[in-house]
Amino acid sequence: MFFRKSSVGFIVMLVLTSALSAQTVWYVDDDASGANDGTSWTDAFVELQSALAVAASGDEIRVAQGIYKPDYNVNTGMRTGNRTMSFQLINGVAIKGGYAGVGSADPDARDFTVYETVLSGDLAGNDTDDSAYHGGPDFVHAIENSYHVVTTSGTDITAILDGFTITGGYAYGSGVNRHGAGIYNISGSPRILNCTIRANASDSNGGGMYNADGDPTLINCQFIRNDSKVGVGSGGGLFNTNSHPTIINCSFLGNWANN
Repeated sequence: MFFRKSSVGFIVMLVLTSALSAQTVWYVDDDASGANDGTSWTDAFVELQSALAVAASGDEIRVAQGIYKPDYNVNTGMRTGNRTMSFQLINGVAIKGGYAGVGSADPDARDFTVYETVLSGDLAGNDTDDSAYHGGPDFVHAIENSYHVVTTSGTDITAILDGFTITGGYAYGSGVNRHGAGIYNISGSPRILNCTIRANASDSNGGGMYNADGDPTLINCQFIRNDSKVGVGSGGGLFNTNSHPTIINCSFLGNWANN
């Protein structure tokens, strides 16, 4: 009996050790000029989609300051201009922005304000911060923008997004592409921390974030100048239906909606 217990304990320890050793940190920096295989800051991926393509549960993705867009095709190595592409969160994977990255004395230094890491749906890079639109979405130049910058559908609490600015989403399409320009969430319960969701616009509901049948946790986030006003929508900053989000220390500033 003693031998059996010891054997079981050894197996449990072996499994836990294997799980811990399996954890990988992937690096993303749009200024990296090394091997671009994601294994270090010097050799970081230059696109966030490249890291999402290889990350597995238990991994962490660290993203340096810069602007990252979701329309990158990892198979062709090219930007596509595809408005339906989005940054999809993954269960068990923590995606963290705000790192100093390559060229800094300490690439691992982290400050969300100093080292702003932007996830942008402005695929053409031609949006303006026009006061005619109350400093919010640029409706004139946004016709080619991503429908959803970030998608969290189907995730659980182990999917983490921490330390990003999410902007330039323009959900002016049909069906699901009318909702959730900044963040689109169906039946997902991710954790979103220290994020600024700013200047996104939807034709229908949830300019900043659309949340249906999900229970996300939002901590230390700002929803600023998002819009559901041009269409017939509700929830300029955050729209919820059949959901129970947990919202801690978040602010909602200058968001607009028709209803």
